[in-house]
Amino acid sequence: MTGLVKFLRAEANKAHGMLKKMRKFSTLSTLLMMSDVLPKLTALSLVFQGKEVNLSEVKPRWEQTCRELQDLKLPGKGLHYTEASAKASKYGIPHSEEEVVAHLKVKQKFLDALLSNLSSRLEEPALVANLSVLNLQAVDADCRTLHGFEDLTALANNFGLDVDEVQDEWMRFKDLILEGECCLDRSIQGLTKFLSTTPSIKPVYKGLSMLYGVAATTPISTAEVERLFSAIKLLYTDHRARLNVATADKLLMIKLNSPTVFPYQEAASNWCQLKKRRL
Repeated sequence: MTGLVKFLRAEANKAHGMLKKMRKFSTLSTLLMMSDVLPKLTALSLVFQGKEVNLSEVKPRWEQTCRELQDLKLPGKGLHYTEASAKASKYGIPHSEEEVVAHLKVKQKFLDALLSNLSSRLEEPALVANLSVLNLQAVDADCRTLHGFEDLTALANNFGLDVDEVQDEWMRFKDLILEGECCLDRSIQGLTKFLSTTPSIKPVYKGLSMLYGVAATTPISTAEVERLFSAIKLLYTDHRARLNVATADKLLMIKLNSPTVFPYQEAASNWCQLKKRRL
């Protein structure tokens, strides 16, 4: 902040407009407020950026972030924001008591809106936490009996399933997975695939199959979306700026769903067999 102010003062002719804004108390206060808020939001955001989100981390981190943002609403809270008046005096930025009070009201409104937005984005954090028990990667075979009992009851009630049937399926399923080697990938995605692709298993665990399907398709992680944005950026270049939507969609489908090593020989052979071609 100090370096930026010094630079703008030295280069006032080039950055007069920006300097004028920077010398306002409202700008300084907003920057300091965001310095307090953004690290907390970043910590929450990082939970969702992994390819496979640990659902058990979502609710605690969400609750912690909400508590920290609520604390910032209290008088004297905020490591950076509380220094707004002192920094304004240090940098020679004029401010009055009325401006300080006015920006405090702005801060309150901003935090209220932010908390409301967080609540609307994750309406049922408890349900997400319940779904996390379906991940059997860290479950010890000797401690499996009571694992997930209360959570499965809550899930069964939430989705209108018979509690006793789901609990019975859960006990048998844990024994099947933890005692044998029928499914080595015990993550939610791995177990969902196992249930959906094993014909003899799915009918036996109808309730669990539905719950695993919900857990596997819950849009928690942002990794795939960010991967898509990166792929689009690689497609649209200066030389392909007029690429139409339909073509871009097909290219994205190929890029995101094709195998790592493309079987060119097999593809060429299939193409040749479709009809007689003059080569």
